Amino acid sequence: MPRSLRIFEEFFRARKIAKLTGSFVKGLIPYTFNVYFPDGKFEGARGFSVSSVGRPPSTVEPFMIDERKVTPELVVFWVMKRLYAQKLLP
Repeated sequence: MPRSLRIFEEFFRARKIAKLTGSFVKGLIPYTFNVYFPDGKFEGARGFSVSSVGRPPSTVEPFMIDERKVTPELVVFWVMKRLYAQKLLP
């Protein structure tokens, strides 16, 4: 697991956030992703968006809708899965 995602996982354990933001570079293009917790609760509703080169985020999509018990490890797993599915990670 990349160091930056380990940091996010540790931060999640505090469960005091409403949004997770991360970034990475593919080729020469910088990308940013966001995981939203609109209810302000880790176990509540969740959304995901991704953007590149200073553009506004993509449409906020539902994220982890079938997961009832949410752990920091699951959030990191689903972020990685989403980025691989969009072919943003090798």
